[in-house]
Amino acid sequence: LPENIKVFPGSIPGKPFIKQLYSHQVEGAERILTAWAEQDGMVLMDDAGLGKTNTALAAMVGRGGSLPDKRNLIVVPASGKAGLKAQWTETAKLYNIDLQGKTDLEPDNNGTFIVSYDEFWETKKYTDHATGKVHEIPVILPQYKGKKFDTVLFDECHTMQNATRKTGRMGVEIQKYCDKALYMSATPYTTISDMHYLTKLGEFKDRDEFKLWA
Repeated sequence: LPENIKVFPGSIPGKPFIKQLYSHQVEGAERILTAWAEQDGMVLMDDAGLGKTNTALAAMVGRGGSLPDKRNLIVVPASGKAGLKAQWTETAKLYNIDLQGKTDLEPDNNGTFIVSYDEFWETKKYTDHATGKVHEIPVILPQYKGKKFDTVLFDECHTMQNATRKTGRMGVEIQKYCDKALYMSATPYTTISDMHYLTKLGEFKDRDEFKLWA
C-alpha cells in the first residue's frame, strides 16, 4: 500500500485523531490486494472491533476504487441498515469518498454505492399454467445488471449463508455482475453447506460442485 492510503487523505468531522491505518489493517489490505491479483475473491475474517471497514476501504482504494471511472458496491445487513450505512459513509470520508445510495444507482453510472442485502431484488409473480397456482420469485433489479462493479464488499457476509432464502440466492446472483468480491465476517460459515455463496473463490457450475471442491 502506498503512503497516501496508509495515512488517510481525508478526515471524519469531530474525529481528527483518526489519521492512519493500524499495522494489522495495512497487512490485511495488502493480503486482499495480493489475493485479488490472483483470483476474484477473498474472505476477511478479522474479529469484531478490529476495523474490517477500514481494511476493506483501503483495499478498494488500493485497487483504484476512488477513481471516477470505477464502480463499486458496499452491501450491509438489512437489520440496522440505517446505522450501518451511516458508519460506512462516515468512514469513507477518510478517503474523501462520498457514498451514494440505491436511488443514485443506474445501470451504467460510476461511483461507490451502499445498499443492504434486501435491496437487490424485486418480487415478480407468475402463474403455473399446469396447476393454476401463483408463485413469487425474486429477480435482481436492472440497475445492478449494467456495467460490472469493479469491487463488491459484502459486510457481515454470513447473512448469505442460507442457500434457500432470498438473501442467499440473490447474494450469489449479484456476484455475476462484479469483478472482485470481498467477504467480510468474523464467522463467514459454520458448515461447508454455508459456504455456497463464496462463489468468487472459484468458478463453480452449481452448489454441489462447490461442496465437492470445499
